[in-house]
Amino acid sequence: MADLDSLYSITSPRRAVLTAPLRECGSADVHGHVIVFATEDPPVLRFTCDGTSRRDRPSALNFAPGDGYEIHLGLDFRSVTLEASLHDVESEDKALFQAEAIVKAEQRREYFRVRADLSVQVMPADSHPSRHVAQIVCSKDLSGGGMLMRTKVPFRPGTRLRLSFDLPEYSREPIQCFASVVRCTSPGQGYDVAVGFEELERDDLDAIMAFCFAKQREQLRDQVRVRNFE
Repeated sequence: MADLDSLYSITSPRRAVLTAPLRECGSADVHGHVIVFATEDPPVLRFTCDGTSRRDRPSALNFAPGDGYEIHLGLDFRSVTLEASLHDVESEDKALFQAEAIVKAEQRREYFRVRADLSVQVMPADSHPSRHVAQIVCSKDLSGGGMLMRTKVPFRPGTRLRLSFDLPEYSREPIQCFASVVRCTSPGQGYDVAVGFEELERDDLDAIMAFCFAKQREQLRDQVRVRNFE
């Protein structure tokens, strides 16, 4: 279990996903930003929700009192789940949470991967974006460390690429980064190209991790529904 002291590094708003129990029943995944509000022991965090209350998401006023909350975020380049209790509700958009424990949400790899069908623009790393026509490919999975893409042409391992892709609910601007080809295989039609990201910007990593957390929970819920119908 990670040390709660590591939360004090969140001195500027960081992308996160809040799993919030609601007053009436059930729970909701709410996207937003988190920052340290008070350096108590343990620290108190302020969560600011994205979107419009009651239209895009539940109002913070509808959060159930007590514990049972989870905040999913990237911390020190790791993906973690923070268990927390509701400390106070400031408005429909903001709530304060008392940290209780940090649970590492990592798989054996540095970052966990989720299935992701994204349109990705790919071009050589040394090309100029305004002078080179990008190849449009589809991703198969995504993590904070890289992605797996399906391409029509092979790429030699070690090749550096320039990537651009959208995560509209998690990042206002397209994520643009460099990546290196780790492996390239041919399953029959086209090529599966695995790439590792190089020095992602903090905001871009936060957006990718928020996307992965949301997709992971969605895919787990789908698995539960399938088992319930079997």
